[in-house]
Order: sequence, then structure tokens, then C-alpha cells
Amino acid sequence: MGILESIACAKPRSTVEALERDLTKARSNLPMKIIARAVDDFPRPLKKRTEPNSDHFEQH
Repeated sequence: MGILESIACAKPRSTVEALERDLTKARSNLPMKIIARAVDDFPRPLKKRTEPNSDHFEQH
């Protein structure tokens, strides 16, 4: 479970707006270390999905 998902599932909300508000607040409070790690890790799965002969794109 991801950080924002764990926050979203931590307590029930009565409205979508309440969920959006709590997620926005949580996102604003994420430590820069976590954001930097996510940015650094992003290219790896993207590269894997765009390699020749991967199952993620149609082959013509």
C-alpha cells in the first residue's frame, strides 16, 4: 500500500470532497525525500515497458 493510499484508507470519509481535501493535505506534507525517490525510480519501469519485444505495446 502506498503512502497516500494508507492515508486515504485510514478512516472513513462521508464525502468525496473530504477525501480529496485529506489527500491534498497529505500530498502537501510528503517529505521531499519520498518525492525525490519517486522521481528517481520513475524511469526504470517506463524503460522496461518501452523496450523492444515487451508485451506492453503492439508489435507491427
